[in-house]
Amino acid sequence: MLASDQLQLLSIYEASSAAQVADVVGSTDLTYSDPEEVEESLPGRFLEGLDNEPGPDSRLFLILRQFTEWMTDTELEAMTYRSSTCSNTFSGLSWVRSYVVKEQHPSSEDPRVRPRTKCLYRSPSEVDIRQHAELVRVPCDEIWAVEELLP
Repeated sequence: MLASDQLQLLSIYEASSAAQVADVVGSTDLTYSDPEEVEESLPGRFLEGLDNEPGPDSRLFLILRQFTEWMTDTELEAMTYRSSTCSNTFSGLSWVRSYVVKEQHPSSEDPRVRPRTKCLYRSPSEVDIRQHAELVRVPCDEIWAVEELLP
């Protein structure tokens, strides 16, 4: 639990290396954890013809998903498709984007990865997000109501 005077940020930077990000952020007074390379995943290609607009009472949530199983790229794509299409089941729930860290399998010959994701959703409630995760069959380890700060 953070003290009331502390703020926790998820920052996404475009850079040529994690070392470059560490140099820039390290020159500030911010405390930070090690930078990780992520892939951005957007729902757009799956949502054609679906209503993915957030409701008027929707808030922005950050969801941490830590997968325990190893997955192929095809399985990751199928999960993304399920998440996109199932969001339409919940009024006002809207997938904004996700950031994926892919842990490589210990066997260099095995192409599967174990993903960890940080997903941004707009939703009227945390309950809808948890029910959506259950329907899609994905973990929903932690949820935070967040505010977006853009440069």
